[in-house]
Amino acid sequence: MNDAIQDEIIEEFDGLEWFDKYTLLISFGKKLKPMDEEFKTEDNSISGCQSKVWVR
Repeated sequence: MNDAIQDEIIEEFDGLEWFDKYTLLISFGKKLKPMDEEFKTEDNSISGCQSKVWVR
């Protein structure tokens, strides 16, 4: 990820309350194509979530 994209994402989340951050993150995720099974590994998993979550 380049710095400009990262800065844009940080700016979009900056100042939001936790629920608004959660809602925005979920809306971003819904726009993505499903993750390939090969990337659903322990190293890519996020622990502590109610649902199974992977980040690549």
